[in-house]
Amino acid sequence: MVVKATVAAIGQDAYEPAEPILILFGKDATPVLRDVALIQCFDGTATQQQLVPERGTKVQIDDQVYHVTHVATWPPRTCRRWAM
Repeated sequence: MVVKATVAAIGQDAYEPAEPILILFGKDATPVLRDVALIQCFDGTATQQQLVPERGTKVQIDDQVYHVTHVATWPPRTCRRWAM
């Protein structure tokens, strides 16, 4: 399944070469999270709800492909809308 989102903002501390981690959050992220995350927007709620990130998922930003190696155990799936 392919789910597309638009990167709406990149936090000032979202990427550090020494710590190659990307944190993806939705437009409702708190100001603290906005500083360290890529803020993404989906075309619709249904698209966002279909996205269930798991280890091995590929995330492509332009021509660069990233592989999900860890997914936090929090928030639980019932709260995943906060983290998307």
